[in-house]
Amino acid sequence: MPKTIAVFYLNRYVNPGIHLKNFIKSICQNRSDSDYVPYVINKGFPNGALGEYFSDWKSTEGSPARNIYISDEGVDLSAYFKASAVCDENYCLFFNSYSEIISNNWLDYYINAFEKLGNDAIVGATGSYEIYGSPRKFTGAQLPWNHAHVRTNAFMVPTDLFLSMRKDLPSKQEAFAFESGDESMSQQIARSGGRLAIVGRNGCFYEPQDWPRSRTFRYAEQENLLVSDNRTREYQISKFKTRQRLSQQTWGSDLGFAGEYKMTTNIKNWMIRKFLT
Repeated sequence: MPKTIAVFYLNRYVNPGIHLKNFIKSICQNRSDSDYVPYVINKGFPNGALGEYFSDWKSTEGSPARNIYISDEGVDLSAYFKASAVCDENYCLFFNSYSEIISNNWLDYYINAFEKLGNDAIVGATGSYEIYGSPRKFTGAQLPWNHAHVRTNAFMVPTDLFLSMRKDLPSKQEAFAFESGDESMSQQIARSGGRLAIVGRNGCFYEPQDWPRSRTFRYAEQENLLVSDNRTREYQISKFKTRQRLSQQTWGSDLGFAGEYKMTTNIKNWMIRKFLT
């Protein structure tokens, strides 16, 4: 397992300060026994401008979070590439601006997943089968397993592996493709023999075929969610019909919120086709 882990929070100048405040509060309230080095990526801040609340976030040894200042050019993933290139740690865990940690032992759960999966892996708090920006709809008979991807709101990856996929992402559309398209970061790792997983609040990790029933993202009450963000909160406060639409948009018509009782059969049939034929 890694000797050193960098934990990054993306602090954007254009965002209200409440997001940073909520993240710092959540990470201070939910402890983890594992050592890490905290970093704040300050994106788009004018010279001399400083965000608030940094002093409350300290490493397990008591050292304050380190600050990285970058321009506002590019998308979130662009900022992650820049930040990981200047850190010395061999694993990176990235939290986006809307992330809030929900449970204690959060980092321990990520580390445990890597101990079981190996180093050629990417581990997140949520995953999806959705292709962002695509109008295509799919059914249980057309499950898009080849588009399973770890969402980039709270993901951990080996630093060298992440930097090996570094590319320019000048637009949101290109960032969406890098997260969820045919050549997404997750699919590049999977095709090279690596593994994808998400971790839940219960400490267990789940590989793609089990993501809907992990109850972490846009399914049921998301009661196993480890790290929330604006998308999980959108689902949480929605009425039933909106939840149903979002769930089916993410998992397909048979695996979404309203298709719970068909889920086991669909996954079983997919696993039989994949591994036994």
